[in-house]
Amino acid sequence: MIFELCISVVILNLNSIFCTYLKGGWIMDLFYFSEILLLFLILVILAAFIFLSGYSKAFFKIFYTRKKFSALQLYQLKQIETSLDYASKIAAYEAIFFILIGTVFYYINWQHIQTLGFQLSLIIKSAFLVSSIEIILFVLKAKLKNQMILYMSEDEKDGEYAKKSPKQLVLAFFKVFLCIVVIISVAILTVLSYTRNESSFKFSKISSWIDIPSILFLIIPFVLLLFTSGLFKNFFLGIKSAFSNQKLSVSKKLLYINANKCARAVILLTSFTCTLTGYYAVLKHLEFKEAIGTNMMLASVSIFYAIFINLFLLTVESKLEKLSEKTGE
Repeated sequence: MIFELCISVVILNLNSIFCTYLKGGWIMDLFYFSEILLLFLILVILAAFIFLSGYSKAFFKIFYTRKKFSALQLYQLKQIETSLDYASKIAAYEAIFFILIGTVFYYINWQHIQTLGFQLSLIIKSAFLVSSIEIILFVLKAKLKNQMILYMSEDEKDGEYAKKSPKQLVLAFFKVFLCIVVIISVAILTVLSYTRNESSFKFSKISSWIDIPSILFLIIPFVLLLFTSGLFKNFFLGIKSAFSNQKLSVSKKLLYINANKCARAVILLTSFTCTLTGYYAVLKHLEFKEAIGTNMMLASVSIFYAIFINLFLLTVESKLEKLSEKTGE
């Protein structure tokens, strides 16, 4: 999987560069010695725990060539999957650790304004770097899971489509429409009840919630990562199968669910990296106080997009889980 690993790193780095540039940050901030050192520390800690856990031999098989990797046995693939799960958990704890350090020093030194930037930088950059590492790990795990499913699957055939009656189609449409109305209503009620806005920024305007760069930085890496990992086709076939009520073989269903889960994780974590990049850019331009609120809103909007996309994909996943080769439900 060395190819997928390298491509993932390149995609995320390019996305970070363009995201930093368009969000108003400085591209050279990505290459400061302190940033490189922080990444090095995170990777060293991760490698140390993997070594201490005894998963190092299995984990480093992700650096195998495609030909060598495809020759691995099922038990070896499971060992690699376990090592990737472990690495993902360690990375998450690392993020919490560095964020806590930054937060503690931020509040201890809150009266010394000149030091606050360093603490905030540690909080944002550590979360950004770990999120990027998690994206790579999720993509590798999904690719690995894909191979494991194909390894275990037999020559299965998909079932036929179970056509829905007009009444079922209307009912399904009504359920979706009702859910959207309820979600929007609850969101509006929450904002009106628990927030107070005295600024000139109007949240009621649809244009306030639309940020094209955020959409692009969310979708482009997602598409490229799924495409390079071989999950792109299964992802869209899964959506099609979920809403067409198609009977699926067990292996196909597992492949589609695997692609869906990977997509959800990648979109959510990518939104974090975009938002954190935006926050970092805001800190670079604190002299424009009147624009801080608007800039923070624009920096955060990618997470809103990711949440709604994840809610949709969770619905798709639940439908795929219910698909049965026998009943077609």
